[in-house]
Amino acid sequence: MVDLLIARGEQPSLVEIDDGRALEITFDCWGRDHGSDWEHVYLKGDQPGPYFFVTSEIVRVTAPETNDVLYVRPAV
Repeated sequence: MVDLLIARGEQPSLVEIDDGRALEITFDCWGRDHGSDWEHVYLKGDQPGPYFFVTSEIVRVTAPETNDVLYVRPAV
């Protein structure tokens, strides 16, 4: 997930979050707490933010310029 967002750089991505929100964002930065299974990411969005998420909350990432689905969270 983090590698995907880094690779997109300043290109907007449509990110769907497990709480139902869909946000057009650009990547800002990321980190991982010691002992954590998931990274946290800071994103810049199309609405006032900033946005902070744990990558496990991200359900889908789409490239808005092509509508290509770049990531879908695996079913558990």
